[in-house]
Amino acid sequence: MIVKENQPAVYAAIETFFRGALLAQEDDRDTFIRSGKGHGRVETRTLTCSGGLGAYVGWPGAKQVAMRRCRRTDTRSGRVSCETTYAVTSLDRKRAAA
Repeated sequence: MIVKENQPAVYAAIETFFRGALLAQEDDRDTFIRSGKGHGRVETRTLTCSGGLGAYVGWPGAKQVAMRRCRRTDTRSGRVSCETTYAVTSLDRKRAAA
């Protein structure tokens, strides 16, 4: 499930976690990166998952949290845009790695 800013406590907890403030406690991140070119842009997507906040977020059955970063560069103008989204899943690492 995607976590949006209309869930401020959960959103802030996940955002803080991936910014590194809580990683010292448990750093079990799994990351996957994919790049591609098409439609006049170069795009790099990075998905990072962690079980470190699963129980903390307060959603029943939550096992992992995820952060998806998408960086797009327009090949004509050189304009760069970045987007970050967060998610929670009930699947553990064995069933859903990055």
